[in-house]
Amino acid sequence: MPCEIRSSGFGEDFQTVGKAALICAKGDGTLAPAERDRQISYFSALGTPESVIKELEVYEANDELADLLANSSERIKNLVQRDVVYQAIKASAADGELSEAEQNKISQMAELLGVASEVVEQLVELHKEEEQLRQKRIKLLYPNGTPY
Repeated sequence: MPCEIRSSGFGEDFQTVGKAALICAKGDGTLAPAERDRQISYFSALGTPESVIKELEVYEANDELADLLANSSERIKNLVQRDVVYQAIKASAADGELSEAEQNKISQMAELLGVASEVVEQLVELHKEEEQLRQKRIKLLYPNGTPY
């Protein structure tokens, strides 16, 4: 149960990061099921407390980022702020598109967390490279089309 140990005591951080990612994913006005599912699946794999998962399953993502992040932990503000931005990118792109409105919301969050715009650009580029590699892997593994 290493994931549970790793996530122990971080429930509030998971809640804040999860909500922030979903707010960004809804930056285009719609929180797509794939966007929510991506964040929940990722957090589930990390051993996030079930209470947080259940809350994210019904979270409407209507809060203001500034309000949500204003009371976030020092860990979020000083240690994992780039990861918070990256998780928002991944969640926002889970429906197949990283819209300009979503990117604007991600940039707003990054500014609130003190992450430079150049770093955000690098994180978006990293996401794109990872997606290209994933597509390459799928084509190599399933030359006749994916069975899934």
